[in-house]
Amino acid sequence: MRRIEIICLRCGKCCTYIIDRKPSKIPCKHLVKLDDGTTKCKFYNQRVGKKLGYGNVCGLRTKEKDSPFDFVGCPYNTNKPIAGVDIEFYEGELK
Repeated sequence: MRRIEIICLRCGKCCTYIIDRKPSKIPCKHLVKLDDGTTKCKFYNQRVGKKLGYGNVCGLRTKEKDSPFDFVGCPYNTNKPIAGVDIEFYEGELK
């Protein structure tokens, strides 16, 4: 396991769709909420480059190459604007 993966909090805040150049509250369709409150990608090992919908493609969040946003409490933060998103998980299909 790479150091990058070890420091991840598994909060899922960076796994939301970017809509109109802003993070939304809509979690990626491949993100699963676990019983302990953390999240996991169903296709973690194959996620990078996967087309996700809403014009999004999954990328790799690291300090060297990351999203244009930082997320509250994220160890990958690099002094970018904070995206104050709270993920809202839905049962069934997203509407």
